[in-house]
Amino acid sequence: MSASRDLLVTISWLQPLDIAAASMIRRGLELSRNVLVLLRGKALAPSAHLNLFTAHERTEMLRSAFPKEMETGRLIVRALEDEFYLDHFWERAVQAHVDQVLSDIGGATKVGLLGDVDGTLSTYTHRFPDWASHSVRVPGLAELPSASKLRISYLAEKPEDFILACPKAVEPLLHEHMKSARFRWLREDAKALQEFRESEELALNASPALTVNTVCEQAGAVLLIKKRSWPGRGLYELPGAPAISKESLKTTAIRALQRQTEVADQRGPIPEGILSRYVARSAYFDDADRDGRGRFISQAFLVQFPRGKTRFTINGSNADADPHWVQFSDIDRVQLYGDHRMIIRNFLSI
Repeated sequence: MSASRDLLVTISWLQPLDIAAASMIRRGLELSRNVLVLLRGKALAPSAHLNLFTAHERTEMLRSAFPKEMETGRLIVRALEDEFYLDHFWERAVQAHVDQVLSDIGGATKVGLLGDVDGTLSTYTHRFPDWASHSVRVPGLAELPSASKLRISYLAEKPEDFILACPKAVEPLLHEHMKSARFRWLREDAKALQEFRESEELALNASPALTVNTVCEQAGAVLLIKKRSWPGRGLYELPGAPAISKESLKTTAIRALQRQTEVADQRGPIPEGILSRYVARSAYFDDADRDGRGRFISQAFLVQFPRGKTRFTINGSNADADPHWVQFSDIDRVQLYGDHRMIIRNFLSI
């Protein structure tokens, strides 16, 4: 069959690369000279509810399933950062990847999107209308469990369902992954998430729960907390707490900031009333996948401390929280819980 398109683009998590996704990519290769796979979740921290495999691990899975196509350059894989709240940044990143691939392969004019009938292809064709006319919809495999159910199976004691749902060529990589320290971390995270979901606290809050966070900036650094408890132990997060019915969200956020960090200047701990004066603005963040514990909406406050020769000190290390100043240049080097990197980027554009 002669290829009727120059490039088909599929945007996917591939968590996992299951038989349905592999079938869709194979069909794309039949219809196009090249297929570009944009792997979502590049910058996200490991998470038992969504981000089991790194971009590199997913690329290797594709290489195992499509060795010839990867070697000849017909199948191209790029990691894509997600921008949950800055759609224009994300769309620009997608377009930049496609433009670079078109430049590399040369002479390409017919570009389309590739997706399954029941997936998000229609959303992408609306966001990238120039590619809609050459797009391809591939029927899914109805008998295959959902990706979320497969991830639960993989982290359970018997991951056979997950392995059977993936191409045979990927199986050795999955077995290696299950021997890794990352897999052990993910299993502990999954256990903690399940316990949280089953807790009485969550049962009493079936509707979306409201939380608060602070993005504290001073002298080119952001104030972060290193988690010492599950879920997400070892990841960094923004200071924050659940909302309290009898006080304002701003008051709760400032109180949590002082309790978790004991932020201080040369005169000692800064009173909450003074801290609240440094709040510049706020915004809410409500992506449905932002937190594996359940449906949480956060009201976040940008706190801009005065510029000076030295930053405010922090002394709040305790059993649950370990605060750190993290320079802007190091934000991409630390693993942030949930969507907290996106919240920081939304306020500070870093």
